[in-house]
Order: sequence, then structure tokens, then C-alpha cells
Amino acid sequence: MGASAWTGAGLVADVQGWVDDGAASNFGWIVDVARVGNRRAKRFGRRENPTPAHRPTLTVEFTPPPCPGDANGSGQVEFHDLTFILSNWRDPFTFDDLTEALERWLDVGP
Repeated sequence: MGASAWTGAGLVADVQGWVDDGAASNFGWIVDVARVGNRRAKRFGRRENPTPAHRPTLTVEFTPPPCPGDANGSGQVEFHDLTFILSNWRDPFTFDDLTEALERWLDVGP
């Protein structure tokens, strides 16, 4: 028995919907395996399966949005962002970048 993986835009949309509305729209999935040539079957474990390796898992990979005001990409607005902005003044940073960093001082990214 080997692992199976499903990916795709529909799956991403379902998971995003669960994140957006607190899983209120999570009614599960129906898996319909198309039969081509020889018949195939899949066995699914449930979370109560006594063998942990056979329990289903959901892995979600994502990139969080950048932290506003974090000019150097460290995930937090700090002193290094101010020095980064000032040392790169007008290339590409402007006064707006400096004020955003000051407004969000010590904020941590999402």
C-alpha cells in the first residue's frame, strides 16, 4: 500500500474556502477514480486507524504575504529595515517606504 497525492486548482480552491470561512463549507470530498484498462482500487485509512502510517494527512504548502514595511525580507519591521531603506534611498525606496516602516515598527509578518 503506497501513498497517493492529489493536487490541482480545484483542491486549492476547496482548501482556501475552508480557510476563509472557518471550515463551514467543509463537507468532505468524494473520490471517483477513473478506470482505465485494468481495474484499480484505493484503500483509505481514517484518523482512528491503529497504524499511524495509514492515517490520512493533509499537507498545505503556501507562501505567506510579505510583511508591509519589511524592506529587507526578514519577516519583521526593525532597525535593519530603516538602514536598508536609507542606504538604498531612491533606488528603489522613497519617503513612502520610510514612513511605512516607521508606522509598522516592530510588526511581525503574518
